[in-house]
Amino acid sequence: MEIEIPLPRRVGDDEQSLNHLLSLLPWNLDGGITRIIFDWERVEFLTPSATVALAAGIRKWRQSGRIVDFRNAETSSAYTYLQRIDFFACCGIESPESFQRHLSRDRFFPVTQISNMDDVQSVSTQLARCISPESADSSDPEETGLLDLVEYSISELATNVVQHSQSSGFVSAQYYENTDRVIVAIADSGIGIRESFRVHGSPHWSESMSDLKAIEKSLEYTVSSRTHLVSAWGESVNAGVGLTFLKMLATTAGGDFYVISGAGCYGIRSGRTLAVESNFGGTLCIMSFQRSKVSNFFEMFSQIKIDLKNIRGDGHEGMFQ
Repeated sequence: MEIEIPLPRRVGDDEQSLNHLLSLLPWNLDGGITRIIFDWERVEFLTPSATVALAAGIRKWRQSGRIVDFRNAETSSAYTYLQRIDFFACCGIESPESFQRHLSRDRFFPVTQISNMDDVQSVSTQLARCISPESADSSDPEETGLLDLVEYSISELATNVVQHSQSSGFVSAQYYENTDRVIVAIADSGIGIRESFRVHGSPHWSESMSDLKAIEKSLEYTVSSRTHLVSAWGESVNAGVGLTFLKMLATTAGGDFYVISGAGCYGIRSGRTLAVESNFGGTLCIMSFQRSKVSNFFEMFSQIKIDLKNIRGDGHEGMFQ
């Protein structure tokens, strides 16, 4: 038996259109479904969040032994763009190209798979240099703010995939000159945030924890599904502060921040916090910011540490030194 999924015309970086796309994806398939067909006829525009979410899902369905086919992709308005960002290649779909490739510097970073910590290091560096090539060879923090912010953000998000998801992930980024906005997104089709709390024996886990509550808990400072685990050196294997910093960095830089996992979606958009239902068989993180509002990354980071230190007052302030 097969199912056909007509993809929407446009998927932006807002929760409405993104969650509409995610609601179409068949995460809970019965054993009778052996083939999934995606119809691209109407597709005109997809943000990085949509492409990495689809790539993660397609990897999962193929690993489960199902056939994934594309229909009308070649006639879609987005076809050449999807080729340029290596979407088809990441999905294992042959797509002969009839154009000459040029450097994507300062515009986009193609969909790229992350499977281990070596990937984390190389991809975070490459992506930062792609989005901010003009500061790649500078050592002046007044000039490298964008590069430093992107490299830190991707490193944190990709490390979460490797440490928590029990799966590979996909990352991509795009700079939109007309809005001065950079969007980075990373998705995996792993166990999800709620299940990560359970399998790692976290003291924060409870049977009544919903996907949304798990996301909200993971965004609290010093909380992750692994903060209670201790390394051979007697230190926590995960400080649980990465997502907290990313959320605050995004809003400081005039951007938005989303975490979607399972049936939960938590976001901060235009300074407004939202918590809604979603549908994603893994975890999807999206972060955006305005280039013009990113100055000295280390000053931004230091101010956030000061803010968190002042908030805490519970004896754990030392981790922010």
